[in-house]
Amino acid sequence: KLRALLPEAEIDANHIFFQGSASAAPLLATTVLASTSTNAPLARLGLEADGNTPGAGVTLTLWPGAEVIRLGRADFHGRWVNWAAPVPI
Repeated sequence: KLRALLPEAEIDANHIFFQGSASAAPLLATTVLASTSTNAPLARLGLEADGNTPGAGVTLTLWPGAEVIRLGRADFHGRWVNWAAPVPI
């Protein structure tokens, strides 16, 4: 089912690599969330505009639990990254 929803994703038994818009994240999370557990977690690394400057926010979302952790800021084209101590949002 996931392959039909995200044909451009790279999927194997343990990993899903998907590069796409933030609007696709809820679809991805909803599709795989049913199978997440402490033994089979899901993580999403995001680099997205968040209304702050400079650059974009770098976040990590972990399931189960939908915990969002702020990791820092980065240039949209990868020219720089300012890592910060992880902060739950």
